[in-house]
Amino acid sequence: FNPQEHISKTISIFNTSTKERVKNGVKILSDKEYDALRTPASTQPAAGALSITCHRSAEGYLEVVLTNNSATPADLSLSLSNRDGIIPPDNTSIDAFMGAAASAAQAAAELPEYEGEIIRGRIAGATTDEIEGLKGRSAFISVPTEKSDLYSSVVDKDGMIKFVTNNIYGTKEMVCEIEDNDLARCHIELISPFVSPKLKGIPALQMAPSIKEDLQRRGLSVQLCRSFSADTLASLMPIRENPLIPSYDAIEYKLDDYKRFPVMRELFIEFINEIKVRRVDGKEQLKVKTHLEERVSLFDKNNSLIMVDGIPVFDHSQVIEYDPLLVESVVVYPYKYYTGWRSFCGMANFVTYKKNLPGIKFNDGVRVVQFKGCSYPMAFTCQEIGEDFPDYRELLYWHPQIKLPAGESSSIKVKIPANVKEIRICAEGMMENGTPFSINL
Repeated sequence: FNPQEHISKTISIFNTSTKERVKNGVKILSDKEYDALRTPASTQPAAGALSITCHRSAEGYLEVVLTNNSATPADLSLSLSNRDGIIPPDNTSIDAFMGAAASAAQAAAELPEYEGEIIRGRIAGATTDEIEGLKGRSAFISVPTEKSDLYSSVVDKDGMIKFVTNNIYGTKEMVCEIEDNDLARCHIELISPFVSPKLKGIPALQMAPSIKEDLQRRGLSVQLCRSFSADTLASLMPIRENPLIPSYDAIEYKLDDYKRFPVMRELFIEFINEIKVRRVDGKEQLKVKTHLEERVSLFDKNNSLIMVDGIPVFDHSQVIEYDPLLVESVVVYPYKYYTGWRSFCGMANFVTYKKNLPGIKFNDGVRVVQFKGCSYPMAFTCQEIGEDFPDYRELLYWHPQIKLPAGESSSIKVKIPANVKEIRICAEGMMENGTPFSINL
């Protein structure tokens, strides 16, 4: 079986960071001119902080041993790839790409202690006086989910809002709302976190006749990987979750374990004793009984946080009149809870079967937007290569988050395709004391 006889495709090469197209953007060099562009592999460890040794076995595996020779832990990324005749492009740093001055200003404006992404927004559709009236109001962003992904902030005097999150992964529908917002046209508008720098020019793609076979092999590799579902070679890394309601302190009612009632109020009368309907200032509200100390609990006069599928619903009448047959479970947190600058006397989350708030209607001041969150952390470990997989990989191994304790070693076994003759190993990272290192073998 010769894959090249069955797969053929013309590939156009573009600079994907711009829509600009350059005439004569490919420059063909002689083999001698192309070879002159090569730079030898460099090794710049931080005073021998990290060392790498390799051993290739007869079974087609390469064992890579990383050793941390320093007295402090190290965080690093490791990649192994096929080194062929194609010269890899120079990696441009973010500082150089965006401009050192802009990067320095941004770094000075933000503290590095935040654990996740900072999402910014502004009040849109409001006059200056209306923004002044909203100053100090609580603002919330949340994603419909069973465990709840909710963050709160406060509107400042300029109508700006900043949410410090734990990271929201993937593309999600995000609900943006302001508590007690009576102005339907006033809403939260999220500010794009992406930058659009103006590029000053696109360098020509330099090629030579000597790399023809390597280019053909790489093209074959890309097509085979797509045809044989190479995404199964990647491993999903652990995601740091931050559930709003701690499971160890929560009380969960699976409604199918009880008699199903057609009216929501009957749930609070018959078996969910931690939630009651109370009338406050002429409006019905749901109150969660909070535990203050052992065998002492009460229904506090302050607000409880009521959610449907993890989305705050401040008009409790919607939940009181909600169809309980749509609800799979009710999770109650009977303690005082702080989120951002706000505190609530207890929380309750009504989790529906569909997990997408069926039947809930928000006022015009609530916006539901598509939010592109962080990419799911992946490592290309290639641990699940089947015997029938045509192994033409260029990238052999990549792990972005390897933690190596001080004075310890870690061993990694990588399966090497038969056609690979020379391997490029790149390790980059930082010691816990702030010393960066880079090894390129």
